Amino acid sequence: MTLRSGGYVYEPWGAVGVPAAGSRFHELVDRLGLGDEVEMIVPEGAMAESWFKGPDGTWRHSIGGSRQTDDPAGVDRLREMYGADDAGIEAMVRMFVDVMTLSDEQLDALDDVGMLEWMSGFGLPDGLVANLASSLNLLFVSPVNRIPVSEAARTLRQIVEGGAGRYHVGGYARVAEACTGYVERRGGRYLPGTDVEQVLVEGAGSSGWTRRPAGSRPPS
Repeated sequence: MTLRSGGYVYEPWGAVGVPAAGSRFHELVDRLGLGDEVEMIVPEGAMAESWFKGPDGTWRHSIGGSRQTDDPAGVDRLREMYGADDAGIEAMVRMFVDVMTLSDEQLDALDDVGMLEWMSGFGLPDGLVANLASSLNLLFVSPVNRIPVSEAARTLRQIVEGGAGRYHVGGYARVAEACTGYVERRGGRYLPGTDVEQVLVEGAGSSGWTRRPAGSRPPS
């Protein structure tokens, strides 16, 4: 979300993107040749801060990289922050082996299985479940038991492969603004706030749209 006021651009949530590198945003910008107009920054080094309240009531704190697989202290951090023992680490490894190796067909078959139920089947300790659940809740803005494994596992895979944490210089909407200019330079029109009734589809693409009559309301 990007908010503009008094000549300033505010980013209420500007630095989360999954995957951070090699995202669909990058693909779109490259395909349209908008690299000179859009800059996306993926911070390096220790930039992911975590807080966790342990069973004893004390708060634990750590800072690490957004790509935990590249962090040599990642396993030690799981032990110190979340109280994971060897069995807990092994359970997490087993889960992520499935996350990284399940085929699309196998993941699609888990479309009606909640992520919390699936994670529990690996015997993860409560601390690691809390760590994963809070991250997924943050990303999906949904109760973790309602997030399908088919979506959550793919998202975790993208985090492993491309990290999490990307900033769009000039605001998160900068990509959309650049795409608008791309369309207008090629004779198209940008009509913000237009009340569209129907998008017309021909073949594999859109050929136009129809506008809803003024004063009418969409069906409920």
